[in-house]
Amino acid sequence: MTDQHNKPELSIVILCYKAVKLIIQFIEQIEMELKIGHINNYELVLVANYHDKRFDSTPEIVNGLADINPRITTVALEKKGMLGWDNGNNRCAC
Repeated sequence: MTDQHNKPELSIVILCYKAVKLIIQFIEQIEMELKIGHINNYELVLVANYHDKRFDSTPEIVNGLADINPRITTVALEKKGMLGWDNGNNRCAC
């Protein structure tokens, strides 16, 4: 069970598709702005979904960031279909 006192006041979801190493600078900038704004209770959710991992190292990079920063959570799933969210027929797979 999650304690309400441990929940972040702010959750920021960042789409990182093919961001590769640029995501590192972006996260540093976001954290600096949060610090300037005196926002300390937050989490960053990095979404690094991919079509083919061989051509995008972003999932490994964001997972590495999460390993060293407890405020970072990652989602890195293989995209399905042409748009990443469809079943290949341009229809939602939900």
